[in-house]
Formats: sequence, structure tokens, C-alpha cells
Amino acid sequence: MTFPVYLAYKDSGVEWLGEVPEHWAVHPLKRAIERIESGTSVNAADFPAEPGSLGVLKTSCVYTGKFDWAENKTVDDEDLSRVSWSVTVRPTHLPDSSS
Repeated sequence: MTFPVYLAYKDSGVEWLGEVPEHWAVHPLKRAIERIESGTSVNAADFPAEPGSLGVLKTSCVYTGKFDWAENKTVDDEDLSRVSWSVTVRPTHLPDSSS
């Protein structure tokens, strides 16, 4: 996977995110997501997804009142085609295609 290269970057202020393009705004996810609905229940191994593999979030990812991205589990290969989800993004946070 490759990403575009930008002229200037800035610190995101989020430790795990690192630097982002200078013209990007970094906001808490809760400001951009209006609603997340649960998807299809799939078979998954009870260990976190490795880079490049697909994982699903566990309900424990929000138990503490904060989102814990590490609370996920790896989707079994035979169930990859069954993964589904529904996320509603607030219109004010849709990407600007001119940037």
C-alpha cells in the first residue's frame, strides 16, 4: 500500500498516529462519526489482527469510556467475505477531494 507524499507534515498530537499532512485537521473520532451499527457476526480468532489482515472490534474496545483500538480479533479466512459494517459520517467531516 502506498500513500501520497505531501510537501509539509506536522505532529498530530496523537502518539500512535505520528505526523500528518500539514493541511489536515485532527479531531476525535466521535466528532466525525454520527453512528456505527454492528455488522455481521463472523468467526474470529481471539487475538489481535496483524498488519495487513482484517480484524473486527470487540465490545471491550469501549468498556472504559475510551476507544481501545487494540481490542480487536482476527477474522478467520473463510469468513472474510461475510464481514460487513455500517458507519454514518457527519457531512462536515467528509474528505475534501480538492486537497
